[in-house]
Amino acid sequence: MNDTVKSLYRGTIFPIEKCGMNNNEIKELTKLLNTTFDKMRANLSKIHAELLEELEEITVKLNMLYNEEFFTEGFKLGFKLATESLLT
Repeated sequence: MNDTVKSLYRGTIFPIEKCGMNNNEIKELTKLLNTTFDKMRANLSKIHAELLEELEEITVKLNMLYNEEFFTEGFKLGFKLATESLLT
């Protein structure tokens, strides 16, 4: 465990990069989302395209914050489970 903690601290492992890598449904939905955004951009006026871009940026930031919270809570829960299993 010591090596894992050090690697996490040093930034040599990135758990978020592994999320969804092997999930074909996530890959397909991501592809569909990107295609749909591209089609939408192509049919919008300049101002509407800019608003769509702004909306997309806000959505990405919000998702990043949610993912950080999910990771943190999951990590805490995992640690509590591990601690309780050792104390029981």
